[in-house]
Amino acid sequence: RLNPPLLALSGFGMRYQPGAAATLADIRFDLARGRCLGVVGESGSGKSTLATALIGLLPPGAEAWGEGQFDRSLIDWHDQRAWRVRRGQRIGFVFQDAAASLHPLRSVQSQLREMLASQSAIAQALEEVGLPADAEFLRRLPQQISGGQRQRLMLALALARQPDLLIADEPTSALDALASAAIRRLLLQLKSERGLALILVSHDLDTVTAVADDLLLLRQGRIVTSGATATVLQGRTEAYVQQLLRCRPRLLDNPRRLGLPATPAPAPIIAAPMARPAL
Repeated sequence: RLNPPLLALSGFGMRYQPGAAATLADIRFDLARGRCLGVVGESGSGKSTLATALIGLLPPGAEAWGEGQFDRSLIDWHDQRAWRVRRGQRIGFVFQDAAASLHPLRSVQSQLREMLASQSAIAQALEEVGLPADAEFLRRLPQQISGGQRQRLMLALALARQPDLLIADEPTSALDALASAAIRRLLLQLKSERGLALILVSHDLDTVTAVADDLLLLRQGRIVTSGATATVLQGRTEAYVQQLLRCRPRLLDNPRRLGLPATPAPAPIIAAPMARPAL
């Protein structure tokens, strides 16, 4: 039996200014602890707008409506005091561009110190996301670590206050195939071990297929279809679903990849390995 919803939306919508056309309309879903909802769609479909709305970051002058509940409490979309309590403490967020989100002139340790008081807590946070906690790494600036390490650092910061819900906006978009596969495995591990509720926003259907229990497909701010990941992708009844599937590498030929894998999700197939230069 599934847990009761941690986050539930019904009829949610928003517009950037009064009188403008709705950017999002009639968004509805339930998300329980230990489950992952994948939000998928083409560029401009409203994925990132929905993600930022779910942490209360509405642009000035924007209007939002519809019923929302977080941990059985009604959401007032315009109550910034309540959102400040939820953000960081109850809801963690990983922004799309880790390099732009981290302070370029502050070390790894300095940025973690804002969230964690002790050195042991910092070491534990880094260990959980697969990063070293030695002094040399802690002294590095964001531009001195790899893209995959920056994304892991963002996850460590988002998880520092033990949130109930993690929202990750395109966490693999700037990563190569191997780093993307590592982030997928990490998200699966965090969901399983912490019992996190996870919203994964991505155009990368390989990542979503590997991690998400349920899918919500957006187009022009509206839901095209939603349901269990395997059902949505195997059915292919919607023309929009077929269009998205044609724009990705072949994955669905192997039906075992449609559920949550018992072993870490494999990296996408690379056409040919790069030859090592002769020394």
